[in-house]
Amino acid sequence: KVALIHERAGNQRFAVFVASRLSGEICGFGQIEFGRIRDEHLSLHLGAAPEVAHLIDDYVGVRHRGHRLQTALVTARIQHAHARGSSIMTVLVEASNRASRASMGRAGFRPAFRVFTLRTPWWKRSWALCRDPRARITHTSGSPGQYPETPPTT
Repeated sequence: KVALIHERAGNQRFAVFVASRLSGEICGFGQIEFGRIRDEHLSLHLGAAPEVAHLIDDYVGVRHRGHRLQTALVTARIQHAHARGSSIMTVLVEASNRASRASMGRAGFRPAFRVFTLRTPWWKRSWALCRDPRARITHTSGSPGQYPETPPTT
């Protein structure tokens, strides 16, 4: 993961945020991919969208949970995405990850899609289905964005 973070830090399509102690201990991190919605873990690609900032790779170390660090990382990324001109923010959250779903809800994200994944030992395929026929991934004045919601994967 460290090598991937370093690689992305040098790429203009990404922004990397790391929270650490003065001692250098990494407490958590989060990243943004600009211009497309995709998730390599789920093999889900919803295509290019120049106005999109897709929040990826959220992680807070076990010893640092419960202190709203994820909220701070999400807030910093939303502010950075707005400053960079993004009008839509998205994030994929596992349905079973209640803590992340609650954190994203506090940040103003709302479910827009449900992702279904079919896996075999040889391949994986995901589909995004709209939860509400009126839903779109859009930025509204009262909310930083919406997020596709994913069920637990097996």
